[in-house]
Amino acid sequence: MKDNLKIQPDLHHAPESHKDSLNDLKGQEYSAYGLREIEAVAVMEGCFPEKFGVPRQAGIVKSARGMIRFLPPFNHENYLHGLELSSHIWLTFGFHQNHWNGKATVRPQRLGGNERMGVFATRSSFRPNGLGLSAVKIESIDWKNVEIEVSGHDLVDGTPIYCVKPYIPFADALPEAKSIFAAERPEHYAVYFTKEVHDFLQNRLIDSPYLKELITEVIAQNPTPQFHHDLDRVYGVSLRAWNISFKRLSQEDLMRAVLDQYLPISLVGKAFLVTRINAR
Repeated sequence: MKDNLKIQPDLHHAPESHKDSLNDLKGQEYSAYGLREIEAVAVMEGCFPEKFGVPRQAGIVKSARGMIRFLPPFNHENYLHGLELSSHIWLTFGFHQNHWNGKATVRPQRLGGNERMGVFATRSSFRPNGLGLSAVKIESIDWKNVEIEVSGHDLVDGTPIYCVKPYIPFADALPEAKSIFAAERPEHYAVYFTKEVHDFLQNRLIDSPYLKELITEVIAQNPTPQFHHDLDRVYGVSLRAWNISFKRLSQEDLMRAVLDQYLPISLVGKAFLVTRINAR
């Protein structure tokens, strides 16, 4: 797949003329270009308090739930009237924790973080204007409080949302579309739990019914840097009110893992073991 990509790592900086035009634009009236400033209409209250562990695409972690809370003056049910006719919505949001460094190219994780591509040829969260687009599933609508509960999202808690639109299958789903760069879903890693963690999750089924599923789906997508291969390294990811510790599964770990999850025994390094859960 990589061989088919024409990547020019020596062109990672935007041309100087382009930088000058950006600076000139800041001092001009936006109206001459048909541009205007935008404001957030809502904010995401979700299960990802930090960037680490957030799915790289929407829909990968289907158990990721969050609440879209609309801000004044958009927090009136009239703004949502008719949305109950749709099962999914598009969210236009801002990568509020990232800042574009002015470079024209980025290092996509899909390429191991070692090769460059043009920023507009990727889904990188470091981009001009810092806007993202995700399709999420509507779980429920709270008309009184003007909130939408969604699942399958990939937004950090506190993310500003600039627009909400219904997902239209006949127009938005393009089965004939192709992408050599991202032809397949990310590799799925098996996730096991120590007995202590397994018992802890069993005791939290009533107040946190989706916690085990959320942990499994987040870690299964392998959120760790692709250049890390140390089996003894312990990682931590924050989900909701919990800090989750996990590491790559070794043969020694396998003896202590809970294996009653009906998952195949994966090769060492292709599976993770959740070792601890602590309150944040």
